Amino acid sequence: MTVPGSRLFALFSSAITGFFRNGDALIAGHLAFMGLLTLFPFLIFLVALAGFAGNTEAGTTVVAYILENMPEDVAIVFEGPLLEVLQEVRGGLLTLGMAGALWTASSALEGARAGVERAFGHALVIPFWRRRLESLALVIVGAALILAVSTVLLFAPILWADTAAAMGFDSLSVLDFGSARGLISIAAVFLALSGLYAMLPAQRPKWLAVFPGALLTLLLWGASAYSFSVYLGHFNNYDVTYGSLGGIVIAMLFFYLLGAIFLFGAEFNGAINKALEED
Repeated sequence: MTVPGSRLFALFSSAITGFFRNGDALIAGHLAFMGLLTLFPFLIFLVALAGFAGNTEAGTTVVAYILENMPEDVAIVFEGPLLEVLQEVRGGLLTLGMAGALWTASSALEGARAGVERAFGHALVIPFWRRRLESLALVIVGAALILAVSTVLLFAPILWADTAAAMGFDSLSVLDFGSARGLISIAAVFLALSGLYAMLPAQRPKWLAVFPGALLTLLLWGASAYSFSVYLGHFNNYDVTYGSLGGIVIAMLFFYLLGAIFLFGAEFNGAINKALEED
């Protein structure tokens, strides 16, 4: 399918229309609440899973990476409480936190599924238990993949340095892996988005109708995080209106933007999928 300028404009127009027609602005609010509700228990589950696999450092690396890529004002809201929770949770509370993480994360995925299915226009009647099991499986697989990528990012520089030294290329062992880590992280997020857009609809779309929306979402997420940071740097007066709750309001607004962009990416994919079916 060729995508000239007029065709691309038509796809964006269809995505914007679908965003408002399908009530994605409302669903984004649900995703923002569920995302905030899920964040802490999911990270607890992630760190516990890393510890079970014998690589606790990978779990803490994920937490640090998430905080680093949030706007500073949003990261400040989470950093202290999150580190406190991860340090103090023990035993039975950890097990309870893992159970809560699985349930809330799967509930967040169910909200995302509702938005994605509306975007693609393919809603099949599937039993609740089957949908929930699918969401639970996606959460567990996703957590395992996150830890796998984190482990690669942790040990790749060490393995590279040892291999270079063993082969007599000591000068290569000092290569900076900062750029490589960034590219791997971006690629991992892109693949995760592509997987969600592919797996959440009841009727699986073509892969050509999955990747464009994932790329668009990734780009818009980066632009929104930067723009949000700039905005807060110049117009951060939430404390005047919300007092001590200003930080929470900022975090909720940021999560709302992420959810809305995710749903817009689904609408863009849905427009592409419809065009492919008509061709």
